[in-house]
Amino acid sequence: MPALVGMLLAATARSAPALEVTRGQMAREVCTAAASVPSAPADAVQPVPLPDTVPAIGEHDIRIAWLAGPDSRYSHAALGNDIHAASLHATVRGTREVVNLVLPQDRVFEDRIPRLVDLDGDGRDEVVVVESRAGRGASLVAYGIERSGHAAAWVERARSDPVGSMRWLNPIGAADFDGDGRLELASVTTPHIGGVLTLYRYAPPRLEVLGRTEGVSNHRFGSPEQRLSALLARPDGPVVVVPDQAFSRLLFHGWARGAWRPAAPALPLPGKVERVLGLDETVCVELAGGDWLRITAP
Repeated sequence: MPALVGMLLAATARSAPALEVTRGQMAREVCTAAASVPSAPADAVQPVPLPDTVPAIGEHDIRIAWLAGPDSRYSHAALGNDIHAASLHATVRGTREVVNLVLPQDRVFEDRIPRLVDLDGDGRDEVVVVESRAGRGASLVAYGIERSGHAAAWVERARSDPVGSMRWLNPIGAADFDGDGRLELASVTTPHIGGVLTLYRYAPPRLEVLGRTEGVSNHRFGSPEQRLSALLARPDGPVVVVPDQAFSRLLFHGWARGAWRPAAPALPLPGKVERVLGLDETVCVELAGGDWLRITAP
C-alpha cells in the first residue's frame, strides 16, 4: 500500500492546529510499540478474569481491576456471546487485599474493559464499566472503593440512565471537554443501530447527559473488541476519534459552545478498522492486514 505521509486535516469549527495523518512503516513501528500494553501479574488476578477481558492497571488506590464470574443469565450477545461477567474485583495498592463486588441476579457487566480514572480529583480511582439489567438495558456506572476500619468495599458513585431493553453502549474515555477542570465521560449509545456520541457529566449519584450527536459507531455486533474509538489530546481541548456508522470514515468531534462540533474534516478509511488506540497526543488506527494510521496534533 502506498504511504500516506503528512496529510493535514485542517480544523473547521474552531481555530485549532491541524491534525496530521501518517501511514506506512513509520506509523506501523510507532503504533505497534505503543500498542504493547503491560499485562497484570498472574498472581494478582484471582479469581480468573473472564475470557477476552482486559485487566486495568491503576495509578492511585486501585492497583489492578478486572471482571470475572462468567454467567449466561443475560441473553444479549453484543460482545460475541451471552456469557458476561457477574463480578468486579480489584487489588488495593500497597496490600494483597482483593475487593469483590458480585452483582444482583438481574444485572451483569456487559463489558470487557474496566476503565480506571479519577473522576472527581480526590486522588482515588473510579472504575467505569457498562452494566446491563434485564428489561432496562445498559447503563454507564462508576464504582469506587471505600474503607471502613480494616475493611474495604465497593460503592457505587454514579450511574447513567439505562438506554433501553436489549440496548447497549460502548464507552470511549474520560477528559475535560468543557474546560471546567473536571472530567466528563464520552460514550457511544446503541453503536449497532444508529450510534449516538454522548457526553456525560459526573454528578454523583448520577451521570448526566450534556449533549449528543448522531451518525457514529465504535463497535461491530458480535465482536469482543471494544476499542474502536479513542480520545486525542489537543491544546484547545480533547477530540473524539470515532468511525461513522458505516465504518467508511473517521470522524473528529470536539466539544464547543455546549455541543459536539466537527474538529476536522472526516478522513476516508483505506481499509477495515481493527482497533483504535488513544495514546494522549496520538491516536493509532490498526487496519486489516497490519497497516496503521497515526493521527497527531502537530
